[in-house]
Amino acid sequence: TMLREVQSAASFIASLAKDLSPKERETFNNSLCMSMSLHYKDHWFPDKPNKGNAYRCIEISPKLPDPVIESALRLSNFSTSSSMLFKCHVLIWVDPKEVSYKFGDEGSVGVHYRES
Repeated sequence: TMLREVQSAASFIASLAKDLSPKERETFNNSLCMSMSLHYKDHWFPDKPNKGNAYRCIEISPKLPDPVIESALRLSNFSTSSSMLFKCHVLIWVDPKEVSYKFGDEGSVGVHYRES
């Protein structure tokens, strides 16, 4: 299943959001889990983790809203946009057994979660 990867990615993304109360952050985190699970449902291939990699990539950008983030905001009933919540540019890859990220266009790739 994708549960650990989705929970890890949601927690990471929610931690990057600015100006949320602890309750709002928890609501957003739960909505992210739901949004990602629905979005990745037919694009999760544990035996071929690179298959669907681009589809599962979440791009947080002040200029370009990501559909997974926007869906989670709607599920949370937040009236704000992702451009108001996030002031950084980050790519997050949610793959079977690994969640990785890259800040900015020139940053190196880091691993947030890896199944051992």
